[in-house]
Amino acid sequence: MSTICSLFDPSGFSAPVMITAKVFMQEICRHGASWNEPLSEDERTEWKKLVNELKRLHDVGVPRCLKPSQIITVPRWQLLQYCDASARVYAAVGYLRMETDAGQIYCVFPIGKTCVVPLKSSTILTAAVLATQLDRLDKREVPLDLSDFVF
Repeated sequence: MSTICSLFDPSGFSAPVMITAKVFMQEICRHGASWNEPLSEDERTEWKKLVNELKRLHDVGVPRCLKPSQIITVPRWQLLQYCDASARVYAAVGYLRMETDAGQIYCVFPIGKTCVVPLKSSTILTAAVLATQLDRLDKREVPLDLSDFVF
C-alpha cells in the first residue's frame, strides 16, 4: 500500500499503471487478507510485475508547456472531456485541442483521473461526475479563452 500511495501524480499521467496496482490492492482486501499477512506466491508474482511497471515511470518525460513551441498563435482552443467506466474502474480525461490559422491541430493532455470502483456503486454515473469535476478544474487552472467544450 505504501508503494502505491507514494507516487505523487496530480495530473494523472501514470494512471494506466497506477490503476492496475490499485485494483490489485482492492482484490487482496476483498479476499479478507489482514494487514500483516504475507502475499500468496501468485500475488507476489503479480506484485513484482506491477513494481517493474512502476519503475518504468522514471523514463517518462512530460513537457510542462501545453502549447507546442512551434505554434505562435492559437485562435481556437477547445476543451474535450471523456469518461468511461467498467465493473472495476472508472476514469475521466481532459484534452486541450488547439487549432491554428493554418488548420494544424494539436491535442495535449492536461489532466486525467482514474478510480477503483467501490464495492457498491454506479460506475457510469460516477465517471460522468468525475468528468464534470475535471472540467471545472481545467477551466479554473487553464487561463485560456476556450471557444467551446465537448463532453
